[in-house]
Amino acid sequence: MRNKNIYSFFVVFFVLTAANAFAAAPSRWIVAYKSKQTSIVLKGVEHNAAGRVFTVERKPNTEVLTSVLAVAKKMSEAGVAYIEKDNLMQVVAETFGSPNDPLFQSQWHYSDSVSGISLPDAWSLTQGQNPINVAVVDTGILPHPDLLSKTLPGMDMVSDSTMGADGDGRDSDATDPGDWIAPGDFCYVGRASNSSWHGTHVAGTVGALTNNGVGVAGVNPGSRIIPVRVLGKCGGYTSDIIDGIRWAAGISVAGLASNPNPAKVINLSLGAPGTCTRSMQEAINDVRAKGILLVVASGNSGVNIDYQNFTPANCNGVVTVGASNAQGGKAYYSNYGTRIDVMAPGGDSWQGILSTSDFGSTTSTGATYKSMSGTSMAAPHVTGVISLMYALNSSLVPSQVIDILKETAESMPLSFGCEGGVCGAGLINAFEAISLARITSTAGVKDDFTPTLPNDSGAQTYQVSNSDDGGGCGHIDLSGGASGGSGGPFIMSLILGMVMVFIAQKLGQNKKASK
Repeated sequence: MRNKNIYSFFVVFFVLTAANAFAAAPSRWIVAYKSKQTSIVLKGVEHNAAGRVFTVERKPNTEVLTSVLAVAKKMSEAGVAYIEKDNLMQVVAETFGSPNDPLFQSQWHYSDSVSGISLPDAWSLTQGQNPINVAVVDTGILPHPDLLSKTLPGMDMVSDSTMGADGDGRDSDATDPGDWIAPGDFCYVGRASNSSWHGTHVAGTVGALTNNGVGVAGVNPGSRIIPVRVLGKCGGYTSDIIDGIRWAAGISVAGLASNPNPAKVINLSLGAPGTCTRSMQEAINDVRAKGILLVVASGNSGVNIDYQNFTPANCNGVVTVGASNAQGGKAYYSNYGTRIDVMAPGGDSWQGILSTSDFGSTTSTGATYKSMSGTSMAAPHVTGVISLMYALNSSLVPSQVIDILKETAESMPLSFGCEGGVCGAGLINAFEAISLARITSTAGVKDDFTPTLPNDSGAQTYQVSNSDDGGGCGHIDLSGGASGGSGGPFIMSLILGMVMVFIAQKLGQNKKASK
């Protein structure tokens, strides 16, 4: 009887420990098989026909032990290349209300002599008459008079119908149904929020109709926008974002029709704290191999991302953009560091970036224009300028584009906050960049990018821990780390619990044998 009590104690202790770690966590992981044709479903719904995503649903405490052991077993299978968290990412923007003037003159970020990007001068060279396809991987977009005639068929990649707020999973309708947060949503933390209409705003900066006597101007009036919806309520899963990036680039995604209009540039005004995961870097490498550039917002935490990770801004092969304000200095919220490539206008709480939006606080009620501020607003300035560069010289390779952006950028007019190269090459200059792009030879030039992957050097260890990287929405952190790295408190309790269960089982066996 005594041994039975000990066994029960050990099992209950381990289950309670595991249950505490799994509490309130969206239990999703990305599993990469050595053979990508392998397909296994682990206690949940397989979201990807290629078998790269599995879930472990939230369970009563009595079932948590089975889930933990299943994940541990899956990690050790010979056919599994790696497992990592399917993390949540969010839009990286701050909203500061409605604009007081919807005219071009209110768009200081294009033409101001101190803080603008010299866009009117650039338009004297091209307004994008050679149309370039630009993917906005975001919350989707709304029908808007400044965007309707410019929008190509898109895709809704949000696989979770609750997060999608549209009653279904993935489909070809990239319309933004709203991303408001209300009590009852799993990421609600005591404060409701309205819909951001974030993707619509970003798309307007990239390429809103110009010289049409209505609304605002876009950086590249001739661009074509491909909306790819990857974010909904509470953000978006890494797996959906990765598939959205691949689809936008014209790379096949299992279960979906191929994109008939692959993008030349992809805008990612999204992110989350954390390292660049292997699955994200693999997607970036594949997209870059097709000659396609990804422009990424650096984040709005006001931290140095050389030391405090923010992804995918810290991935290799992307253009990482920080935000400047209307005075020409680094915006107070903008992440910074030597990983920043260039800066672009992102605005601040006094003067934001004016672009396309909607009147609705939750669901759409009609087109309007609003000012928003953030590195999310800075990134599409760079995306638009790159598309103008391609409009004049479509043979440029990605490394040439990045070099031109840096070479023609201007030192930040205000040095405060930008010492030591933490603002990259400085504020982009559209006119100078496009002028240089027009005369740059591409004969015999190859993209100067060497694909790398996290944990390339050999064995991987895995870490399981609670965290709030997703912006208040908890998740299980199951990510590859350097060989020999620390496993954190939960992995220690996992190991301890498994050892105790093993000992308890042995005690039970010994008791039976003694009889």
